[in-house]
Amino acid sequence: MDEGLWIPNDVRLMWIVVYAPQNLSNKIALWYSLVNLIGERFGSVFNERQSDIFNEFITTSSLIDIPLGGFKFTWTDKWGSKMSKLDRFLVFERFYEVFPHATCVVLEKGILDHCLILFKDFVVDHGPTPFCFFDSWLEMDGFHDLVVQIWNHDGIIDASGFISIKKKL
Repeated sequence: MDEGLWIPNDVRLMWIVVYAPQNLSNKIALWYSLVNLIGERFGSVFNERQSDIFNEFITTSSLIDIPLGGFKFTWTDKWGSKMSKLDRFLVFERFYEVFPHATCVVLEKGILDHCLILFKDFVVDHGPTPFCFFDSWLEMDGFHDLVVQIWNHDGIIDASGFISIKKKL
């Protein structure tokens, strides 16, 4: 267990990193005491019952599984023949009040058998929406009057005509 301070939001966090036991009964006990991990697999046996129990745990605990971008699997054996999505970020809904733009990205596997997951909380601003105009609008009844009304009553007042036009557009 560890804790730290998320500097941009001045929020104190505590997190727990868990390596789950392989015995089913021990797994179930752990799931009901901590937020755990299990998931999608490739090259190994998928146990639907265990998955259903874990999904029920997530639902019962009112947790949200933050979607992971990047690579699909978070663990692989050393030969690359077995892969699983074991690692997850499970959070309470209140988490999004503090981190409304939270996303996670699974990074490329290095020397470890688990991939690193990058947690990000930022807004992507692609700039202003491009202006679009369709010639067909000119043929609509009342379009010209609507443009004149909005142009004259938009609240933008400026001494310079060019600056006024720039602000209005």
